This record gives sequence, structure tokens and C-alpha cells, in this order.
Amino acid sequence: MTQAHNNYPPGPRIRFPWRHIGRLPSELPHTLLQLAEQYGDIVHFTVGRQHIYLLNHPDFIQEVLISQQRSFTKGRAVQQSRQLLGNGLLTDEGESHLQQRRLLQPIFHRQQVANQAEQIVQLAEAMSSHWQAEQPIDLAAEMTHLTMNIISHALFSTAIDTQAPALGNSIKVLFKRFDQQLTPAGWLRRNFPSTDSREFHQAKAHLLHFVDEMLVLRKNSQSQDDILSHLLNTKDDQGRPMDEQQIHGHVMTLFLAGHETTASALSWTFYLLAQYPHIMDKVQAELDSVLAGRRPSAENYGQLEYTKMALSESMRLYPPAWVIGRQARYEISLGGYAIPQGATLLLSQWVTHHDPRYYPNPYLFKPERWLPKARALRPKMAYFPFGGGQRLCIGEHFAWMVGTLTIATVLQNWRFEQIPGRKLSPRFTLTLRPENGYAVRPVRSKL
Repeated sequence: MTQAHNNYPPGPRIRFPWRHIGRLPSELPHTLLQLAEQYGDIVHFTVGRQHIYLLNHPDFIQEVLISQQRSFTKGRAVQQSRQLLGNGLLTDEGESHLQQRRLLQPIFHRQQVANQAEQIVQLAEAMSSHWQAEQPIDLAAEMTHLTMNIISHALFSTAIDTQAPALGNSIKVLFKRFDQQLTPAGWLRRNFPSTDSREFHQAKAHLLHFVDEMLVLRKNSQSQDDILSHLLNTKDDQGRPMDEQQIHGHVMTLFLAGHETTASALSWTFYLLAQYPHIMDKVQAELDSVLAGRRPSAENYGQLEYTKMALSESMRLYPPAWVIGRQARYEISLGGYAIPQGATLLLSQWVTHHDPRYYPNPYLFKPERWLPKARALRPKMAYFPFGGGQRLCIGEHFAWMVGTLTIATVLQNWRFEQIPGRKLSPRFTLTLRPENGYAVRPVRSKL
């Protein structure tokens, strides 16, 4: 590694302007992209007294997420989410995180995930069976409701149809709260009583009550082959079961992260397919060839190669997790620069996934980028929608299966047409969420 020196990497030498206080989350992705284009692979700027380093090269991303991962802790946004999630897998650190990950890993073994395939297809069929040809639907809302039901079945062996609207509203409130906390003035909102603060605590109480109800129901019923049963029956190396606080943290994390990011990925994928009908034709041609009218299943999941390529390309263009934050535990050397202890490092999927060095014409939706020969030409960490290293999303394989089988199930029977004047706009919070829904017109597929 190049010898570090004390000067800062290139970057703007003014502190972050105060005019961004209220709008930072929505502006930040575009600001980061502009900084990368202007200053290169490692950019330095300050927000107040905080030193920020934006890393825009796959080699640096690999250093932080894999090679030197023990030198960093999670970023500020995830640390603040402990007030909701406790010390779940997302927020836990160090040896405690590694121990919890080892305990949870069997739950996400490929065979365990494959056992969920039939339920995924059934729920996707039930959702789309209510659609009427030519009658507009809010695709983002449909995907959120679907993935809530899918993760609820995986967690608790039950659907949450009647509770979904209220739970969805509580989740919107929670994400709004975290959105506000990402601004430079977030500490003001966090420490002073307000309507937003009261709404946050009410929403949090609602979700915690929901999890409590699920725990009580399970303890009073026979064990099921679901995630909650595994959590209740899992024991560490000393034979100790998880305590209730740990179970709460894991359930909250898996429920929120498990449905939110997958709903986002599906919404953007169908949005892009509606924009590019010739690619939707290719997906449906593969479904016709592989499935021949049969329902999708775990057995042919691996054969739906082009369908998965379309999903991969969607998550490149609109990565549900669009930025990863880390804090340096101590001074380190990176790219020939000394990164001070306590500095924040930003690794943005939004920036890297739109880098023309790795993705020519980066705003074009082109699933063929994911053919094996094309993938072999790119550095490994030029694409990291699920993170990397020991913090790689534990539910990655589950998310791929939910996404691929849902696309296959829906497109066996339906196509989507855009409604003039309607557009899906991104909202950058902890995840990249569709803003204000997305109305499309479903039409019957010719398959």
C-alpha cells in the first residue's frame, strides 16, 4: 500500500452549506455523484467538524468492507437506528455481531430459503389475482403489501393482510424520522419534543406490540418451521437460548429490512420493464421457454437467468441500499492518505453503480451487462447492492429468490403499461424508496 501522508484528498474546501439542512437526504446522492465526477476516486469534505471521505473505486470499497473491515464500525444512520431495532444483526458490532450471525446463518441456508418458494409464488398469485385488466394499480403499494406478507410468512407462518395498512403507515413514519435524522440539524429534531417525535414513538410502540403479539402466539402454539421458531430454539455454544430482547431485535430487523428493500427492488424492476417493453418481451420469452405454463418453483429458479439479469440491472440503476457508512475506529491508511480516527467513510452504490468506467451508458437499462463475459470484465466491488464482507446482507439469497420468483409469477399473466404523466420518483432515505407510489395499467399477458 502507498505510504500515507497528512494532506487531505481532493474535494471541496468549504463546509457543507447551511441551505442543505432541510433537504440533505434527497440531494445527497446527486451531490455525491457530482463530487465523484469532479474529484475522483477518493473525495474529502467536511460537515461541521466531521471529516467525510467518499470512496468511489472498487479497490477502496473492498478495503473497507472486506480487507480492513475490522478497522471500522457502522455509520451514524445505522447507529441511530438502534433506538428502534436494538442490537439486531444490522446494528450489532464486533464479536457480538459475529456470534449472532453464526447463530442466524442456518436460517438462511439455501435449502431453508428454497422451502419458502411455494409460499412466495402463492402470495404473488393471490396479489395479482385481484387486478383487473386496464384498471390502474399502485405498483409500489402492491409490492410493499406483497413483501410484507412474504416476510411475515417466513417469520411467523402467518399473513398480515388485515394489519398491513396500519403496519405500513407506522413504517412510513419510522422512515420519515430516520430521513430527518440524516440532515445536519437532525440532532435538533431528535432532542426536542415535536409532533414528529410523538408520531415516531407511537409508530415504534405499534411495531413492538405487533412483535410481542407474534411471540405470545408462538409460545402458546406448536412450533412451526419458520424463522421465529428457529430464534426461540437457537442456543449458543454454552447452550444458552437467545433472550427476548435479542429476539425482538432480530425480528424487527428482518421484518423491516426483509420487506422494505425487496419491495423497492421489485417496484423499480417493474417500472423499468414498463419503460422497456422489448426487455419485458425477453423476460416473458424466457418464462415461456423455461416454465412452459407451469408455476415457478425452487427447482427452476436457477434456470430463470435473464429474469435474474433484469433484476440485477434494476438494482444497479436503483439500488435499494444506496449508501453505506463506516466510521474509522483508529487512523488508517487508504489510497495514500491518512484517514483520521472517527472519520466517516461513505461508499455509495448509487455512485459506483453509475460509473461509466464499469457501466458504459450507465443510465441505460441493459440486463445483458450481467452476462458472464461482461461481468468478468468488472472489478468485484463495482456492484455491491447487498454490501460485502462479514456485513454482507444475511438475507441476500432470500431476496434474490423473492425477487426472481415474484417477477416470474406476475409476468406469466400480466404486462404493465405506463400511464402518461405518471413517473416513479426516487426518495432517498435509509433505502431508495419510490416516492408517492407508482400507478401503472396492467394488461393480460399473451403467454
